[in-house]
Amino acid sequence: MGSYGTRGRLVVLSSRVEEWRVVMANHMTVKTRKHMKPEDITQILNDLNKSHFKGGLEFEYCEGGWGDHTWIFKYVGNDGKECGDRICWLNGKQHFEMRHGGGSHFMWWLDCTVCNELGVRFNGMLCDDGDGERRKGVPNKYPEFVAFLKMMCTGPVDRGEDFLRARMQMECEWGTPPEHTPDLGEKLDLEVVFTQFEAADD
Repeated sequence: MGSYGTRGRLVVLSSRVEEWRVVMANHMTVKTRKHMKPEDITQILNDLNKSHFKGGLEFEYCEGGWGDHTWIFKYVGNDGKECGDRICWLNGKQHFEMRHGGGSHFMWWLDCTVCNELGVRFNGMLCDDGDGERRKGVPNKYPEFVAFLKMMCTGPVDRGEDFLRARMQMECEWGTPPEHTPDLGEKLDLEVVFTQFEAADD
């Protein structure tokens, strides 16, 4: 079994693939008419690690597993804490799939960034079985976590800047590495803010 400590290198893994088979979650796919090779996926993960993930992405690779080629990756913040892990694989040459879901908004951003980049580079269609919607990749979508976080924390009803900032602060306190935590200004008392809005709704 390989070591997560080897950043960006292809290393062999074995039993971890079996561990993931019993975990249920949404799956996101990227399907394309072009051919995706395992070395292409590895290069894209390395590229994103430099351009988006600030060097914190660590991954392992093996032939077989969930598909013809499998990657297990996780993010380790510069404080040494693990933020979550994911598994993805190639089924043939035109079908990439990621088991995702759970964890923090930060890990959702990581999921979406990887799949979006594959969609862009291979002119593929993205689909998530959580909503079934098909979409094209968008170049440089959410290049930083703060843009994705703001989108995820903005509800259908505008509750004002304090409520939005409180939601973003709450999410950042749970599973966001320090190097990706945005400056949201003075720290809010979350209990006070949310209690105020609950009272306003009654």
